[in-house]
Amino acid sequence: MVKVFKTNVDSVENVLALKQNINLVYPYAKVSFDLDDVDNVLRVEDVTLNGEYIISQLNNAGYICIDLPIFDFGK
Repeated sequence: MVKVFKTNVDSVENVLALKQNINLVYPYAKVSFDLDDVDNVLRVEDVTLNGEYIISQLNNAGYICIDLPIFDFGK
């Protein structure tokens, strides 16, 4: 499962800390932030992913985190 989130995370230091926290719960997840994107996108890929957990963890750390829908234009 892949989830994409809009965030207000804005520094590499914060990215590193958040990636570590996410990987504590989802050790095999692929986690990436795009700080060059206007939405400071967080992308998480894992077979057991719970998007609400990710949102709550970022919110609890003081960040905005909003689930972005993924559109499949191939269908």
